[in-house]
Amino acid sequence: MVLFFADSFSAINDRSWLGYRFYKQKKSLNIFGESNPLRPPEETAKERLAKLKELNLPGQGRIKEYYIMLSEIYRQYLEGRFQLPVIDRTTGELYLEMREAEIDKKICQAVKIFWNNVIW
Repeated sequence: MVLFFADSFSAINDRSWLGYRFYKQKKSLNIFGESNPLRPPEETAKERLAKLKELNLPGQGRIKEYYIMLSEIYRQYLEGRFQLPVIDRTTGELYLEMREAEIDKKICQAVKIFWNNVIW
């Protein structure tokens, strides 16, 4: 049991460090460019997903970076689509805020499943 918690803490710590490292690195690279608030979030997300695909990070063995970038694209889409402060929220906080904002329960469930099963 103690080993499980130690492993879980270690994994969370690793993800936090990778996320921070990527955030700092992405600021200087700015591979996605600036967001245009006049464009629909769907268009921006599709464009960024295409750019992410072009990078071929999984093919380079850079799996963690790929998922960090995918996560960022998804969060920015949700923030633009539902006008919720998503970027600095945990999955649980995001889910609760979406439910409080009376967003369709099916959409909330899909977001929760995505975060819990696809991303991490």
